[in-house]
Amino acid sequence: AISKGDDKIDRRKFAQAFSEVVGCTESDLNSLFDAADQTHDGKVDFREFVSLLAVLQKGTPEQKLEVIFNAWDKDGNGQLTQKEMEELLYGSLTCPEEEKAATVHQIIEKAFLDMDTNQDCKISLEEAKAAIKASPELIKDYFGQNI
Repeated sequence: AISKGDDKIDRRKFAQAFSEVVGCTESDLNSLFDAADQTHDGKVDFREFVSLLAVLQKGTPEQKLEVIFNAWDKDGNGQLTQKEMEELLYGSLTCPEEEKAATVHQIIEKAFLDMDTNQDCKISLEEAKAAIKASPELIKDYFGQNI
């Protein structure tokens, strides 16, 4: 566990502490660590950790979407590519291995049809927000059941 006295924690300690609060796959924990690490120094300080927990536990659906979107956005450019979605889904999807490739492809194809309104093969946070505002069920379909 971490406490206010811990200056910063690394990825391993983050995974240990966060998994005590929320059950996540290793891939999800890595994505959440990246989203929490706002300074991009490879460490999460107490403020960053508490901020992430506060948003995930008490934040609005829009705040939660932003955290999760940023966790999925591996290169931090503000857009989700099909490759970023594919990497995350392969690491976190729980289905039989022989069905995984087809399932991942199907999810990505539908996500881009639903959200990539300018058809540039990228989903921006603004596109995700607009799609979810128009069809609120999409937030659970693509970004998790706990939002």
